[in-house]
Amino acid sequence: MIKNVLIPTDGYGLEDHVIKYVAAAFPFARFHVISVINTYERGVQLTDILYQEMKDSAIKAIERAEELLRGEGIDTFHSQILEGLPSREIVKYAKNNDIDLIAMRVYCRKSTASAHRLGTTLRNVLQRSNIPVLTL
Repeated sequence: MIKNVLIPTDGYGLEDHVIKYVAAAFPFARFHVISVINTYERGVQLTDILYQEMKDSAIKAIERAEELLRGEGIDTFHSQILEGLPSREIVKYAKNNDIDLIAMRVYCRKSTASAHRLGTTLRNVLQRSNIPVLTL
């Protein structure tokens, strides 16, 4: 039985369908919404202004996810902003919070007409996590 569902969000709004799907599929679960401020960008020094922009974006992403969950009749959720490498923080959060399912959007870039590449964060979560990952 799925009791705890983790939904990582980045604020681009592309995971709206994931949120709606898992809310409908697991209406009695507790939802965990996280947004990770990537403090491990290579070659980028985080200035105070850039950090604040990233934090504001994370806050908006979480607020959007909460709004969608409420719209689906879900009021049992926990939200948190984390810092670090997104894939590591997602896996670590899942392990530390008894998560039964990680729900993520597929971010694909067409490399040829018949092939797709998964986004780096999703690919790394799939490789590092022993917790089931639902991709939509």
